[in-house]
Amino acid sequence: YVRNLDLQPDGKILAAGGIRHGERLNPDGSHDVTMNSFDGPGNLYDLPDGKLLGFTDRTQRFSSEGFLEAEPTRFNFNGFPSKAAILPDGKSIAVGTFTEVNFSAQRGRIARLNADATFDASFDPPGEEANNRINDVLLQPDGKIVIGGDFTGFSGNSNFKYLARLNADGAIDPSFNPILNGPVTTFRLQPDGKILFSGTMTTVNGVTRNSMARVNPNGTLDPSFSLGTGADGPIRTIDIQADGNILIGGDFRRVNGVERTGVARLLNSAVPQSELFDY
Repeated sequence: YVRNLDLQPDGKILAAGGIRHGERLNPDGSHDVTMNSFDGPGNLYDLPDGKLLGFTDRTQRFSSEGFLEAEPTRFNFNGFPSKAAILPDGKSIAVGTFTEVNFSAQRGRIARLNADATFDASFDPPGEEANNRINDVLLQPDGKIVIGGDFTGFSGNSNFKYLARLNADGAIDPSFNPILNGPVTTFRLQPDGKILFSGTMTTVNGVTRNSMARVNPNGTLDPSFSLGTGADGPIRTIDIQADGNILIGGDFRRVNGVERTGVARLLNSAVPQSELFDY
């Protein structure tokens, strides 16, 4: 299976996944023969300097052509990183199931890497960080970090569960606190700063929102977005097209009562969100 896709500035597509194999595709989907096909990463990301960052239970850096870089020594996790967010300076925030880095440093499902893929010990959120899996992470334009997952507390505070925001130093941001009644699977940042997210929740801030919702940049619920009865299976990926329409993919067969097996498109906010088109 493919765990993640990353679109490069030239339109080419990086793909990596459960086969622990990295590939690059041309914009038309054909195999990019200029890229070395290599074993190793379950996740693969494009870095600002054109090089590539890979994750399995350890970090790896590759040249733009897919060749593994030599030292400096990378570091190990005691669990698999599920996703990463790349910072403008080349550093990255990794999240997942891990609780320890380099066999010694305690990091509760979130850690920061330097641009050369070595461990950044200066990023050390207080307390025990997330008490359960973090499934996804995104960076807001102001440098704040949004996390979503199965956790029901962060840094020992049970008021922050499933969806939370951290300041750039990893401390929890108490001003962002949407109340969900179930875990978050994935999310996507819109150009206007709003956050689309999916999961098993049925309410957000006490309002019915089945499997998908949208919050404003400050975490308040956006009342203009509702998926009605939601999807009948997990929504595992969300993307936004240039015209504002929203693509969703997952294990569902119906979305808001309409038959859509595995992939659907939601119209942008100019029309009712319940209307769907084949994709």
